[in-house]
Amino acid sequence: MKTLRQTGFTIIELFVAVALLGIIVTMAAPSFAGFVERQRLSAQAEIISVTLSTARAEALNRLATVDVCWNQTGSAVTVNSFDIQPGQMAVLIGNPAEVIRDVALSDDGIFIDDTDNDDCVSFNASGRFNTASATGGTLAFGICKESGVIADSKGVVLNATGRASTVNNSDGSVINCS
Repeated sequence: MKTLRQTGFTIIELFVAVALLGIIVTMAAPSFAGFVERQRLSAQAEIISVTLSTARAEALNRLATVDVCWNQTGSAVTVNSFDIQPGQMAVLIGNPAEVIRDVALSDDGIFIDDTDNDDCVSFNASGRFNTASATGGTLAFGICKESGVIADSKGVVLNATGRASTVNNSDGSVINCS
C-alpha cells in the first residue's frame, strides 16, 4: 500500500518565518526614517534651486530685474505690493509685483539658513544677482532639520554668475544651520 506524503509548511514554520520578518522590519525602521528625512531635505533644496534658476531665466528672457523673496517669519511680509506669507517663496517682477512663481517652503521642522541679511535676491537683466550683501560673491542656503544640527543637511549655493546648485552640507561647509 502506498502512503501519501503531504508537502507544505507546518504552523510552527510559518510562525518562525513571521517572527523573523518582524525582527527584520523592526531593525530596518529607524534606517528608513532617516532615509525619508534626508529625502525631504533634498527635495526642499531642489525646490529652492529650481526657483532661483527660474528667476535667473526670467531675468534673461525679459531683460529685466527679477526678485526672489522668501518669508520665514510668523506674519506676512510685503514686497513690491505683494504679500509673501510665512513659509512662502515667490519670484516677482516689477512694482506692483507680477508673480512668476510661487512655492511653499516646507513647514515640517525644516528651516532655511541663509547668508544674506535680506530675504530677497535680485537678478539683473544679465542673469547675475546682486552680490553686495552676499559673502564672497556667493549666496548660500542651508536646508536644516533644526538649529545647530548640520548632520544630513543640504545646501543651495548661488554663485556670482547667478547659477544655483544643490550640495551636501553634512560637514557644514556651506552653512552652519544656526
